[in-house]
Amino acid sequence: MQRQAVNLIPDEMPPPEYLGGLSRAVEAALHKIENPERRKILLWTLALEFYLNNMMEALPAPYVPTVGFLHPATEGDRFGVILHNWGRPNGPIPRPREEELMLPRSIYIRDHLFPVVVRRSAFIPHTNCHPYGGRGACFAREKDGTRNLLTCAHVIGGAHQIDLEDDYGKHLETGSVLTNAVSGIDAQVIKARLKFSTPLPAVNPIASYDNIIFEAGSGHRAGMVTSVTDTRGSLDRALPARVLINCYGVGGDSGSPVILGGGERKIVGLYMGYLQSATGVTEGVCQNAAQAAHVLDIELFDR
Repeated sequence: MQRQAVNLIPDEMPPPEYLGGLSRAVEAALHKIENPERRKILLWTLALEFYLNNMMEALPAPYVPTVGFLHPATEGDRFGVILHNWGRPNGPIPRPREEELMLPRSIYIRDHLFPVVVRRSAFIPHTNCHPYGGRGACFAREKDGTRNLLTCAHVIGGAHQIDLEDDYGKHLETGSVLTNAVSGIDAQVIKARLKFSTPLPAVNPIASYDNIIFEAGSGHRAGMVTSVTDTRGSLDRALPARVLINCYGVGGDSGSPVILGGGERKIVGLYMGYLQSATGVTEGVCQNAAQAAHVLDIELFDR
């Protein structure tokens, strides 16, 4: 898939000045990438994110930019920037805004033209009313050795106790929630006496067209990453990081893990819900798992 996608981006690598300011962790991760197609997609993603953060006027609220591959049928089979206006959770698709006419429609980097499109969508979280209808993404160990379950914060919904069941509906125990959710980071841990042993690395940075397996409670789905928010691999809590994928679940799937397809088992994100655009584009949206682990200061382990 990435071999086909790489044909949509320039043949040469981006200018070095567009790749400055990366964290040491991201630079180290880039050096370890052996797949040339994936590396090229990541480098051009980082270059466009540099442009968005350093060379373009700040976007007005509520637009959230992601960098990746546009929807072929409605936006053209191209690599570029998507400016999302996805409204409030469970709200209607937002109406067009006057400032959309003033937003850029393209970005130039060294004679290469990248499209910028506006996508208005309804955001539908995929949890049922608390405390039923959420999933655990993976296990989590805190620095003091406490073993917990990681899920989306919106699944917990401010509760202090959560009944935990296995995949067959058998009650395991009642977990407690002792820490508050971090604003903008849709991840939270449930304190529980759980056994686990296999580490689960989190992917960072994440490349568009990365193959993924969405391990939803309603059934596993194979898909790919379509775009990522413009955080340049930063895991800072002030920059909520989202991952968009070309598959989605149903009510009760929130918190399910999205796993990198092929090779070593790694986690990409925690499934939050889906976006339904005015032009019929439907995508799953996830909390970046590496950011969740960093902000909550936890180690991730497989379920």
